[in-house]
Amino acid sequence: MDEIVQAAMKKWPDVPAVFHWLSLDGRGRWRLKGEVVSNPTMIAFLNRNYDHDGNGRWFVQNGPQRVFVSLEAAPWIVHIEDALLVTQTGKTVQPRKFLIDEDGHLYADTASGLAKIDDRELSRLSDSIFETAPDRLALRFSGYQWPIETVSRRDLPRVFGFDPDPCTEAPGA
Repeated sequence: MDEIVQAAMKKWPDVPAVFHWLSLDGRGRWRLKGEVVSNPTMIAFLNRNYDHDGNGRWFVQNGPQRVFVSLEAAPWIVHIEDALLVTQTGKTVQPRKFLIDEDGHLYADTASGLAKIDDRELSRLSDSIFETAPDRLALRFSGYQWPIETVSRRDLPRVFGFDPDPCTEAPGA
């Protein structure tokens, strides 16, 4: 988190949070009131100050103000760079397992939380997905073979402990 942001939080500790202004879409693009953020400086700021609280709500700390993020798919959206999964913030994450939902969206369970594979990467991975048994899929990625489990998209927030659409202060906050 930026030092100037930390200083502002100390100076003004009681600034109300903001909800429904900022979102992260399924391709890892920041959206402000529905419009894609395209300014590289703004994107870099959002990436540096992205975090989560103990209630599974993801936010960007904007000076003293916490701006909660509505998540279209997952807290992290990853693309592939040199056989690594890299999040929208530039952080490299290691998969523990892969999951696929009823709509064919591919996810990685990582130590940092759930990461959706950017759908533009699926064509690169399609030759690496294969059947190991009837109704069982696996993925060869980064020198390993990973099983792919099926999951219901609506269960992802509960199973992985994130709030896809924070709308109010958390109880006891």
